[in-house]
Amino acid sequence: MLDWPTTSRHWSPHQRYATGDVLLGLIARGWQITAIQPAPIKNRAKLHLITLQKGDDNLSLSVLDGPAIHKFTTSC
Repeated sequence: MLDWPTTSRHWSPHQRYATGDVLLGLIARGWQITAIQPAPIKNRAKLHLITLQKGDDNLSLSVLDGPAIHKFTTSC
Protein backbone atom coordinates (compact mmCIF):
# COMPACT_ATOMS: atom_id res chain seq x y z
CA MET A 1 0.00 0.00 0.00
CA LEU A 2 1.23 3.47 -0.84
CA ASP A 3 1.76 5.88 2.03
CA TRP A 4 0.37 9.18 0.81
CA PRO A 5 1.59 12.34 2.50
CA THR A 6 -0.75 13.79 5.08
CA THR A 7 1.25 16.87 6.06
CA SER A 8 1.22 20.17 4.18
CA ARG A 9 -1.33 20.20 1.41
CA HIS A 10 -3.80 17.35 1.04
CA TRP A 11 -3.51 15.38 -2.21
CA SER A 12 -5.02 12.15 -3.46
CA PRO A 13 -4.29 10.12 -6.60
CA HIS A 14 -7.70 11.14 -7.94
CA GLN A 15 -6.61 14.77 -8.35
CA ARG A 16 -5.29 15.84 -11.75
CA TYR A 17 -2.03 17.28 -10.45
CA ALA A 18 -0.04 17.74 -7.27
CA THR A 19 1.91 20.70 -5.96
CA GLY A 20 5.60 20.89 -5.17
CA ASP A 21 5.07 20.43 -1.45
CA VAL A 22 3.39 17.07 -2.15
CA LEU A 23 6.45 16.01 -4.16
CA LEU A 24 8.77 17.09 -1.34
CA GLY A 25 6.62 15.13 1.13
CA LEU A 26 6.91 11.99 -0.98
CA ILE A 27 10.69 12.37 -1.21
CA ALA A 28 10.87 12.85 2.56
CA ARG A 29 9.00 9.54 2.92
CA GLY A 30 11.60 7.64 0.91
CA TRP A 31 10.34 7.95 -2.68
CA GLN A 32 13.01 8.55 -5.33
CA ILE A 33 12.52 10.41 -8.58
CA THR A 34 13.29 8.16 -11.55
CA ALA A 35 12.14 10.45 -14.38
CA ILE A 36 10.97 14.00 -15.01
CA GLN A 37 9.40 15.10 -18.28
CA PRO A 38 7.59 18.27 -19.27
CA ALA A 39 3.88 17.63 -19.65
CA PRO A 40 2.30 18.39 -23.02
CA ILE A 41 0.98 21.93 -22.92
CA LYS A 42 -2.79 21.55 -22.83
CA ASN A 43 -3.41 23.65 -19.76
CA ARG A 44 -2.66 27.20 -18.77
CA ALA A 45 -0.30 26.02 -16.05
CA LYS A 46 3.04 24.34 -16.69
CA LEU A 47 3.09 20.76 -15.41
CA HIS A 48 5.84 18.16 -15.04
CA LEU A 49 5.26 14.41 -15.38
CA ILE A 50 7.24 12.83 -12.55
CA THR A 51 7.85 9.14 -11.97
CA LEU A 52 8.83 7.99 -8.49
CA GLN A 53 9.83 4.65 -7.03
CA LYS A 54 9.91 3.25 -3.51
CA GLY A 55 10.83 -0.41 -3.23
CA ASP A 56 8.58 -2.28 -5.66
CA ASP A 57 6.00 0.54 -5.86
CA ASN A 58 5.95 3.02 -8.73
CA LEU A 59 4.04 6.28 -8.82
CA SER A 60 3.48 8.69 -11.70
CA LEU A 61 2.01 12.10 -11.08
CA SER A 62 1.70 15.50 -12.70
CA VAL A 63 3.21 18.24 -10.59
CA LEU A 64 2.42 21.92 -10.96
CA ASP A 65 5.48 24.00 -11.78
CA GLY A 66 6.80 26.12 -8.93
CA PRO A 67 9.85 26.96 -6.84
CA ALA A 68 9.64 23.73 -4.82
CA ILE A 69 10.42 21.53 -7.84
CA HIS A 70 12.81 23.76 -9.80
CA LYS A 71 15.86 22.16 -8.19
CA PHE A 72 14.71 18.76 -9.49
CA THR A 73 13.77 19.86 -13.01
CA THR A 74 16.97 21.85 -13.59
CA SER A 75 19.20 18.97 -12.44
CA CYS A 76 17.61 16.35 -14.73
